[in-house]
Amino acid sequence: MIRALSTTVEVLKALAHPVRLRILAMLRGGELCLCQITAVLELATSTVSAHLSDLKRAGLVVERKDGRWVFHRLAEGEEASAHLVPLWSSSARDPQLESDARLLRELRRVGVQELCRVDLDLKRLGIKRPPVAVARARPEERS
Repeated sequence: MIRALSTTVEVLKALAHPVRLRILAMLRGGELCLCQITAVLELATSTVSAHLSDLKRAGLVVERKDGRWVFHRLAEGEEASAHLVPLWSSSARDPQLESDARLLRELRRVGVQELCRVDLDLKRLGIKRPPVAVARARPEERS
């Protein structure tokens, strides 16, 4: 019982940060290299790595190494799905996540080698960062 409780706490801790939720949403579209995630988030590689470590520790993300690149994907299995399925429905149509998805579509066309060659400088690749729409609260949600 203690193990199950500690596992649940670890997962909930991992889900309790907006950057980690963004990473999970990005990985929903398939495997990504650390550099692709870093380019979208505009954070230091070390910061992104720390967030990914939290997600791996919680059993939500797995990694594989391919030469100098480290690729991440969502963990498979019932336990991970049980925590992620509610996340997908609660975050559907989130403006930040939609903006991230649009940017990732562009980055996937470029490839990780090219992205790293330009030091994650999207302008050098001719990629514009999409704007994030402002979410409007429904009348019943306003206080």
